[in-house]
Order: sequence, then structure tokens, then C-alpha cells
Amino acid sequence: MSDIELAARADANYFHSWRVLARNAVRGEVMEREGLLLVSSALPVAWLNLALVMRQLADPGAAIAEAAAFFDERKLPFIVRVREGVDTAAERACEAHGLPFSDIVPGLVQAPIAEPPAPLARLEIRTAANDADMRDHRRVMSASFGFPIEITDRLLRTQLIDVSGCECYVGYVDGRPVASSALMSSDGVAGVYNVGCVPDARKQGLGEAMTWHAIGRGRELGCDIASLQASEMGRPIYDRMGFRLVAPYRTFVWPS
Repeated sequence: MSDIELAARADANYFHSWRVLARNAVRGEVMEREGLLLVSSALPVAWLNLALVMRQLADPGAAIAEAAAFFDERKLPFIVRVREGVDTAAERACEAHGLPFSDIVPGLVQAPIAEPPAPLARLEIRTAANDADMRDHRRVMSASFGFPIEITDRLLRTQLIDVSGCECYVGYVDGRPVASSALMSSDGVAGVYNVGCVPDARKQGLGEAMTWHAIGRGRELGCDIASLQASEMGRPIYDRMGFRLVAPYRTFVWPS
């Protein structure tokens, strides 16, 4: 499978995950317009409100203006993400409209899915199945990323456990929730999300173990590739796990 095909499949899973997340969030919204996907979490955090360019836009200037109007009407900060090479005209339209380039989020793929290593004996991983489990998942995410708990409570609601292809995991050490990950599988792609570890439990291999767990579950469900978007902290770990960069997402930020 070519890198172009892998990037397209990673894109589709990425877009699918944001649709699911926004529809699950309190007052979240999803709108699609001819290659542009608008997802609003209704939260005042720019990277939780996105305009995602899914393919080359017929009128990039008008599309970016519409995205800005959509989020301005809701008084929300937002970002635009365009995979490198998909639509350079859309990138120019962002900057012309006052959304400067910010950074690149590496979209990584493991293809084919590798055999996961043996699990860590001291780490108990549970699939969230009820309110209490999801509460632990949210608490770990809040501590890992420094979010106010109100944000994760509104974004990662218990109803996520009923979404087909979505599984949320919590890792426990000595009964304490310390790590998290999630799987969003679609069309044979195991999308790995929500990988986190509370600060005092880092550098012990827990985040990597949680990532392998999600990948392994995707493999059990019939997925043939895994994808994720890496943070600066996680990138070296994912490189070691056999992930490759195929989908660099260029980010443009609305300065409001």
C-alpha cells in the first residue's frame, strides 16, 4: 500500500474521530460543506474546534470565510488543519483571511499492525464500561494534559462507550488510575487517541503499553493498519514502535 493510500485512510479515521467526539460533547456540532468539515466542541479551546480540509476546495477563500463566520457566531476560537499537499490554495486562503500558520501535527501510521509485546505485569488495563470507568478515564486525561476537569467532563461523556468502534481504556497501578488510551476503529484503521499518563507515573512505559493495548484491540477487530497524531513528547516512542510519518497536518490558528 502506498503512502498516499495510507495517508488517505489515516485522514478518514481522523475525520471520523472528530465527528464522533463533537457529536458526543455537550452542545457539540458537526457541519460539512464540500470538502470542509467543521467540528465544534462548544468549548473555549481552539484545538477542540476545527475546520478540517478533507480534499481540495472549489473556492478556498469562501470556505475559510464560512468557517470563520461559523465559529465567530458561536464566539469560539478555532484552528484549520490541512494535510500537507492536499490543498495549498486553502493554506494561502487561511493566511489571507488572518489565520497564520502555527505548527505541524505529525500523522503517523503503523502498517501493517505489528504484534504487540507482552503487557506490563503491574499495569491493569480496563475497558470503560460505565460511568465510574469513564470518570477515571477523564481524570487521567485532565491530569495528563493539564485540562480543567470541566473540559474533559463535557467532552468525554459516558455515552461514548455505546459508539460502535469506540473503546476507552484506563490503566491502573495498585488500583490507582494512572494512564489512558482510546480506540476509534473505522474501515480497517485502528485510530489511537487519548494516550495519557499522569505526571508522577511517566517514563515507566505506561503510555507505550496503553498505546499497544489500543493497537492490539484494533487488530483483534480486524484492522490492518493503526494511525495516530503524535505530540512532541510521544513522537520518539511511536517512532520506536514502528510508526511512520505519512500525514503531516498543517495548522492555522484564528487569533481571536
